[in-house]
Amino acid sequence: LGQMVSAVHTFALAYYLTGNESYAKHAARVLRTWFLDTATRMNPNLNFAQAVKGLDDGRPWGLIDSRGLAHVVDGIGLLAGYKGWTAEDQNSMLRWFSQYLEWLLTSKNGLGESRASNNHGVFYDVQAGAIAMFVGKTDIARRIVEDAKEIRIGKQIEPDGGQPRELARTTSQGYVRFNLEAFFLLANLSANLGVDLWNYQTEDSRSIRKALDWVVPFIQGKTEWTYKQIKQFDTAEYYPLLLQASIQYSDPSYANLAWKL
Repeated sequence: LGQMVSAVHTFALAYYLTGNESYAKHAARVLRTWFLDTATRMNPNLNFAQAVKGLDDGRPWGLIDSRGLAHVVDGIGLLAGYKGWTAEDQNSMLRWFSQYLEWLLTSKNGLGESRASNNHGVFYDVQAGAIAMFVGKTDIARRIVEDAKEIRIGKQIEPDGGQPRELARTTSQGYVRFNLEAFFLLANLSANLGVDLWNYQTEDSRSIRKALDWVVPFIQGKTEWTYKQIKQFDTAEYYPLLLQASIQYSDPSYANLAWKL
């Protein structure tokens, strides 16, 4: 699944930027194999995600593994100019993702993940919101990002910017960054729906930017990480997030820190 997501997004982007149709041809082949061809296609659900033999058939938090589908629908959009990607291909993909969205919004596992109070919940919003936009359900996507103000930013980020649910993990450094990645993706998505999550702030000052600024002194090496972290973490993983923040907030200090990393 991860290789499929990476291949589709990378080759579709390469085609979009260069016009080289060999890239588009490969992206289309991967998409048809995974989603459309009868002999190899996946079903539009994650009923068995993260199943535990002898315990359960599948669990809600298995949906974190399909978060990359948000990048797949972007990849499909990037193929729009390729003649080898037919109207039938496009319509078939819309049908697949419409069925999958219905599963996300109504199934036991989908509803369970939507109620997650940590990074799982934010990535669920990214996945469901991006797919809703892809299939033309912008009302659903807008509802998701509007609700995120209260149930994601308002409940997962503290007024000082800390993320207690991620800080409680045994690899807290990685999870704080991971959840920030999810929030950045959700903010990018919301911008296309006329909702500004980048600059949204609750009455008691909880915000995405505050969450980033909370971790900046650690990235700079000025403060010590005092939360549990059982394996090595590379602060260079913040590089792409800092570059995005520099653009979104018109603040070159983030980009300067990124280049130092």
